[in-house]
Amino acid sequence: MQMRSRWSKIARASALIAVLAVALVSVGVLSPEGREAIEHYQCSKRDEARAEAVWKLIGARLKEGESTRTDVRKFLEQNFTDLSIRESETEISAGPMFFSFDQVGVLTEFAQEVGCPID
Repeated sequence: MQMRSRWSKIARASALIAVLAVALVSVGVLSPEGREAIEHYQCSKRDEARAEAVWKLIGARLKEGESTRTDVRKFLEQNFTDLSIRESETEISAGPMFFSFDQVGVLTEFAQEVGCPID
């Protein structure tokens, strides 16, 4: 008799914990803040994978200290035809990518914006 009583208390406590966990997850997912957090996480994961692929492509074709403005321009025209390319004396930018050059025109730095909008 005593053993049955203890097991039923454990079962009730486990069921209560499960119900509370489901309720907390439901509130988190259904609330606007919860949905925004999930959307931001999914966007970050997509952007992270895309940025890594672009980084590998650029790293395989362009080298800091070796590649020139002409190399970068050709690379962008061949691989990113949908992006508008803007140039200044020391920089080329195309979408989220920024290439910096020294005074001779040799690539010194590459940067890429990664991120999702935060409301």
